[in-house]
Amino acid sequence: DFKIRHAFLGTDFYGAYMTDVIKLFEEVNSKAVLQHLRKNPDLIEENLKTFREEIADLGTSRPTILAFGKDTYSILKSRMDRSEYTLLIKLTHYSHQIGKEEYREEVFEQIEEALADG
Repeated sequence: DFKIRHAFLGTDFYGAYMTDVIKLFEEVNSKAVLQHLRKNPDLIEENLKTFREEIADLGTSRPTILAFGKDTYSILKSRMDRSEYTLLIKLTHYSHQIGKEEYREEVFEQIEEALADG
């Protein structure tokens, strides 16, 4: 998305690996996704297994994870052990209806706050 590209241009995060936590489920309505996951909780674990494999394939241990949106953050926070990552940072989802400059400022405030809190 253009807002993500703009937000991270010229930063250490630009070009970082980006993936979906929940894969192979084509639904744009996040409420419908959450309803489906509640009815099928095994899907969360299956997708987290794949997510963990992706992290391992990158050759990194305890990465900093930027979670776009409160739902993604909640899934990761509740289902991953703290030892699996250095930081888990909740960011405003890029589909949020704000301009790219405002989005960049908001995201970096969230990152700075998370880094300060450790």
